[in-house]
Amino acid sequence: MTKLVYIVRSNHDGILGVFTNKKLAYNEAIDYLKNSDSTIEKSYSQICVKFKDTIRNNIFVVYNNNLELQIEQYPLNNKY
Repeated sequence: MTKLVYIVRSNHDGILGVFTNKKLAYNEAIDYLKNSDSTIEKSYSQICVKFKDTIRNNIFVVYNNNLELQIEQYPLNNKY
């Protein structure tokens, strides 16, 4: 089974963190939003469903008020 890594990225501050757990990545996104006027657009369960579809995926958690916040999913072992 392929190990996955989750990167939380903002268009303002760049990479906010790299995680091996999608729940921790989602919590980092929520914490980042506490200091902004933006609201979360996707729930944790919606993100889980999207990540289930493919190994490589980018999901925009927030896309409003000039803020783009996304969680990216990549395989940790690049064996193709």
